[in-house]
Amino acid sequence: MTFNGRKKVLNIKLWEIAHSHTGDKGDISNVSLIAYNAEDFELLKEKVTPEK
Repeated sequence: MTFNGRKKVLNIKLWEIAHSHTGDKGDISNVSLIAYNAEDFELLKEKVTPEK
């Protein structure tokens, strides 16, 4: 995210913009994040990855 050509730092907790659901079957785990607001979905997609 940029603001006037500079990166804007977001200082928010994940639980402030989304809730989660987890589950497992044998050796497979699933974690779902559900954004409270549609506007936050793209931010979650960008920032929350398996690598991070």
